[in-house]
Amino acid sequence: MSDVGESSAVQTSSVDILAGSNVQNIEQETTGTSETDKCSASSNSEVSVTDIDKLNESLVSMEETPIKKKKLSQKKYLQRKYQKIKQTLKEKIFRIEKKEVETAPDEKSSSDLINKLAECFRNTIDRKLKIQILTIFEDWPYSKIREHFDACNHMISVAKNLAAERGILSTPESRSGKTLDTSIVKKVFDHYTNDM
Repeated sequence: MSDVGESSAVQTSSVDILAGSNVQNIEQETTGTSETDKCSASSNSEVSVTDIDKLNESLVSMEETPIKKKKLSQKKYLQRKYQKIKQTLKEKIFRIEKKEVETAPDEKSSSDLINKLAECFRNTIDRKLKIQILTIFEDWPYSKIREHFDACNHMISVAKNLAAERGILSTPESRSGKTLDTSIVKKVFDHYTNDM
């Protein structure tokens, strides 16, 4: 039992060593209250390679990916890594479970609507209807649309372009195919109706 306490203390202090004075700056930056020059990548030079190696050993023991030394100058990487380490410490060392976030009624109804549209998309063979459904999701990234609707990239790009030009729920124009002359249509019709 004392090993867990020592281990968590070592790991917590390692996180503080890595972040150094950047811990406060990163938290302020994620909340949008940081000063412009307060959190700079150059302040990471205070962290020694030995400290990072110690921290990486602790992270591996917690089944967490180690910190990439060559990415220490990237603010976003440090922010994401800090949040991930903090969450891992809460879950694996301190045994604090994530609180289940209840979905709001609006979120539930929107997910139901998306599911119904996805079902309609899968059940139809009408290409125009499929593209019309996809125009609703013009702001979504391609990967998210593919995840929900199993659509190909070409169909998604056609829908996005159509939505940008004409708005959501617009349908693509019919392809102009070859048309038969009305005299030919009349001859075929007469041929089949005269046999009776």
